Amino acid sequence: MLAKFFCLAAMAFIFIVAAYSGHAVAAADVGLFSDSFEDIPSIVSCPLKPSDPVSGRCEVEQGDGNLLIRSHIATPNTIYRNAELLIDETGTIRCSACDCSGFNGYDTATTMNCPEILTTPGLINSHEHQSFQAGPVDTGTERYDHRHDWRTGDRGHSRISTSSTSSTEAKIWGELRHLLGGATSMIGSGSSIGLVRNLDRSLNRDGLDGPDLDINTFPLGDADGTLITSGCDYSNSVSPNTSEVYSAHIAVGINTAARNEWLCSSTALQGIDAALPGPSVVHGIAMTADDIPSLVAARAVVVWSPRSNIMLYGMTVPATMLASQGVNLVLGTDWGVTGSMNMLREFSCALEHNLTGLDSYFSNQDLLKMATSDAATAAGVGNKVGKIAPGFLADLTLFDASVNSNFAAAVEAQQEDVVLVLKAGEPLFGDAPVVEALSDVPGACDLMGDTVAGDCMANRRLCVIGETGFTYAQLVNETSGFQPIYSCGGPPAGEPTCIPARNEGDGIVYTGIPTPNDSDGDGVSNVTDNCPSIFNPPRPVDNFLQADGDSDGIGDACDTQL
Repeated sequence: MLAKFFCLAAMAFIFIVAAYSGHAVAAADVGLFSDSFEDIPSIVSCPLKPSDPVSGRCEVEQGDGNLLIRSHIATPNTIYRNAELLIDETGTIRCSACDCSGFNGYDTATTMNCPEILTTPGLINSHEHQSFQAGPVDTGTERYDHRHDWRTGDRGHSRISTSSTSSTEAKIWGELRHLLGGATSMIGSGSSIGLVRNLDRSLNRDGLDGPDLDINTFPLGDADGTLITSGCDYSNSVSPNTSEVYSAHIAVGINTAARNEWLCSSTALQGIDAALPGPSVVHGIAMTADDIPSLVAARAVVVWSPRSNIMLYGMTVPATMLASQGVNLVLGTDWGVTGSMNMLREFSCALEHNLTGLDSYFSNQDLLKMATSDAATAAGVGNKVGKIAPGFLADLTLFDASVNSNFAAAVEAQQEDVVLVLKAGEPLFGDAPVVEALSDVPGACDLMGDTVAGDCMANRRLCVIGETGFTYAQLVNETSGFQPIYSCGGPPAGEPTCIPARNEGDGIVYTGIPTPNDSDGDGVSNVTDNCPSIFNPPRPVDNFLQADGDSDGIGDACDTQL
């Protein structure tokens, strides 16, 4: 892992120039993260290339209710170039291979030829608060130590004022924001009927079976702002339902009070039935090396929201420490107030932090798994969605792969690169000619280009009428003042920062921008930094020191022998 430092150094200087020119956040949007910085995936080249479309990015040849897609295909560990994907009339994948001609329905199927397209599982957003649609806030340079600091304005901090809405139109609008970024499922703490699958609402999963999700934002009953640094005298104790997948906000901050939340939860979470997925710890920022054994014992997954974490706390979960010790991470946007507009923007932040602060520890393949197969497994539906494999539902996203190749075609995509989104083989959004050819119901999919002519949504269709009963125009009229649902060519206006920085009176000072003397931007010089290429600033929970739990001189963030 640390051997990557030397090849990273030259790239760091490029990033520094961009950062000091005021373009650090946008650097990830102009091809800075190339395949040369990801682990080379296993690639299978199939012999028959799809025919080039006469026009557009995919060309559809009409057939029956079966669907054959010819494109590049991403499985969790392999890219299949020029492969075939056969979907039956029920929306179930029957074949994914170089040649599906031996399967029933192949000869008569409606066929999509997409020679420069990567087909992936539909993205899964593992954490979002759907009722907050007003858009991002600007906290300036203020950063917090615990979520109660910004929730309540305690301890001399400024309170972040937020408002929620429960209207059906608002919930649909929020789902559209994620759908247009390639998501087909989400855990949103709120939902509407139709569009993306709401994995936390059994009635709104569109027939997808699986255990219910027990989501708890304040599992210890501390919504009133209670902060406890030792002992477990909270108003509530964690008691997960043994028949449901458990997901809870725990250790949301960087101080001792935040970590104490895990100490007072871990024993109960280790008792979850092994027949269910382990608990999802939402955020978990204050975790330390001492918590690894209890995380592993509980089979816990940590939900990583890098943009929102960095915006609020100036740092995020110790991702390399957790991953190197076998703790899985999945990605979630958190909410529109301090998080990402959609999963593509969350990818962008994870990529940026990965390059500048994590020594490119995670590959593009790793990040895509965090939003597909690993996310599905964590939600208890990994046997039906999250992979392209026979027997799985055809929840799929097709990305333009004419510029970025391999897994980067998805992980580095802009919204205009989303060619088509399918749920169980049915179109939800995409290039108008393709959606028109695939839709069974005339008029079920609105043309979006009439709304803002000439932008990246021109000549796109959105199947919101058939899914919800609302037209796109109606939703636009009813959601004035809400966060936009798309942004062409890069980040949306006012997007929260992804550069970790703090300048606090407690002595934690760093810019998050690499320099020749501080390669990871964590405020500690390379000479004294115990992880010189992995971002690991001193934290309150670590007594304002760089964490080194075993005192071997190697920081926990880069120590594989914890």
